[in-house]
Amino acid sequence: MHDPSDTKAPHKFHASEAARLLDPRRTTDLAPAALLDALQVQPGNRIADIGCGNGFWLEHLMDLAPEGVRFEALDVSPGMLQALEQRLAHHPRWKDVTARLSEESRLPLADGTVDASLLANVHHELDDRVAFLREVLRVLVPGGRLALVDWEVPPEGVVPDRGPPVDHRVSRDTAIRELEEAGFQDIGSIPTSRDFHGLIGRRPR
Repeated sequence: MHDPSDTKAPHKFHASEAARLLDPRRTTDLAPAALLDALQVQPGNRIADIGCGNGFWLEHLMDLAPEGVRFEALDVSPGMLQALEQRLAHHPRWKDVTARLSEESRLPLADGTVDASLLANVHHELDDRVAFLREVLRVLVPGGRLALVDWEVPPEGVVPDRGPPVDHRVSRDTAIRELEEAGFQDIGSIPTSRDFHGLIGRRPR
């Protein structure tokens, strides 16, 4: 997640680079409507954007989600949450958002209280990825869904022109294996550009 004070983990995105998160080209890598479809969001649901940063994806979810949906915006960086509020406080659905300072090892949510969750470009930053995915599983309702979107490992010999270094990335196959190890079922795909993988997993009922 986006902890700007962590100088020991170069694979983590720093708040000083937050403006890069607002690049509109990100919607060509993942269509917001496809993300919402994969999460199967219904009126009255509660969505958690975990590692929300300054709210790029949260804003799109707020624009598209049915009325009555509530949003949890979680990040380990106070600076990111402050930027989130500055950007979105005037959004007509801001009243439906609860922003919470989180820890990587523990989400500030009760068991089984979230219907859908999003991890966008967070998975590769985690220190204990499977343990964190189990923590996401804990807060999901039975049958709740997780969308995991992250940078794909390019073919051998290809040097990417954007995103984190290759050795900081997690491959799609590894991400699937870790989702399954954490207890997620029915792993499926979300359409993305070739630079990313998009996965959807479900907590068992």
